[in-house]
Amino acid sequence: MRRAFANLSALGAAALILTVGVLGIVLTSDLPMRSGPRLGPGAMPFGVSVFVAVFGLGLVLQAMLAPEPPPAGWRLQPVIAVTAAIVVFALTIERIGLVAASVLLLALALAARPRARWIEAAIYVPALTALTVLVFKFLLKLPLPLWPE
Repeated sequence: MRRAFANLSALGAAALILTVGVLGIVLTSDLPMRSGPRLGPGAMPFGVSVFVAVFGLGLVLQAMLAPEPPPAGWRLQPVIAVTAAIVVFALTIERIGLVAASVLLLALALAARPRARWIEAAIYVPALTALTVLVFKFLLKLPLPLWPE
């Protein structure tokens, strides 16, 4: 008796994530992992790739076992809103600075949600913007302007 996969859409997404992880493992496996007592430049990308592959494998197993939900329809608005948010961020980050571009990205991404909760947005937009500045400007030390010059 042949068993059909329970959730094909989730299985496809999970397979894509698993493929990205495996591809990362293959492409980073020849980078140096250690340099004396310190980690080498290949340790972080290899570790993240292993994490992504294990996560993708877990999602594949879950998709094979979970029943497929009833179709809810497909909406174009979230796809356009998220794509526009990413494109606008990429085009404006150097002109208006990291802070304003992050706020703009998050505000445009809110349009992807049918009924946006503005009170939640008032909390998470400043929090995510602060986290973005902390990670990219101070921890990674990327030469991005915080504000327009």
